[in-house]
Amino acid sequence: MPDKIVQDADDSLIIEAIEENFCTFGTTQLGRWPRIEVYDEPYLLWFISDVPAPSFNINLRARLSPDNVDHIIARQQAVYAERNLPLLWWVNPSSTPPEIGRHLISAGFVHHGELTGMAMNLNQLVDQASSVDLIIEPAEGTAAQQNFALTLCQAFDTPQALVEPMIEQALAMDYSPGGPLVNYMGFLDGQLVATSSIYIDAGVAGLYNISTLPEFRGRGFGTAVSLTALSEAKKRGCRFAVLQSSAMAVSVYRRLGFKTYCYFHEYLWPKPAQDK
Repeated sequence: MPDKIVQDADDSLIIEAIEENFCTFGTTQLGRWPRIEVYDEPYLLWFISDVPAPSFNINLRARLSPDNVDHIIARQQAVYAERNLPLLWWVNPSSTPPEIGRHLISAGFVHHGELTGMAMNLNQLVDQASSVDLIIEPAEGTAAQQNFALTLCQAFDTPQALVEPMIEQALAMDYSPGGPLVNYMGFLDGQLVATSSIYIDAGVAGLYNISTLPEFRGRGFGTAVSLTALSEAKKRGCRFAVLQSSAMAVSVYRRLGFKTYCYFHEYLWPKPAQDK
């Protein structure tokens, strides 16, 4: 994907941008954390850490052939097994061979989930006054970024053992002024209750980290922080915003103007104990 703003609404270009924005977010942001190693190979992009959790040990963007797919899968399993780590393998829309999911299952992986790749034309984003009493501002400085990450963990009910690594990883990212990544915080009566992030790369703006603390959901806060991030992307000249949505959030993003373009599938190894 050329490093320029995507202007064409061609489906194939949008799907490519959805994939590439996610991949570059991993290499340029997650990869800044010293506890993660990034291997950007022509046929596979993979991350391995010292944290025994799937979200820190990921393979994606596979460009394999029927002749080498089983060999590479076995190689990756051996690498992660040597460090006693799980492996979460993302099958992107463009992953090859097309039947790679079947190969992963044959190798002992279990299908772990599906995410919907979505995009919206920011020219259709209508400026609107917020109807919620939420003060939204960018996270600036170490303390703000730490509070942002902690709130994100609380909203997603992150296991306690992973909270510290999540905060460490978040603090390692690049928040330079005018840079591609901006985190937003939504405050209600002085309490941080909602978050969002925008990451501009691969010609589009990726929307990430949309969260609201459980006790404040259903009040439009997630929509408000999303619109703030999308408005910033539009101001910076982006025509399209992209994201990967869980099944439960698809309808929310559709109301914002996002459309479905593709799907991502997650495969986990080794199988969770209850699946063995």
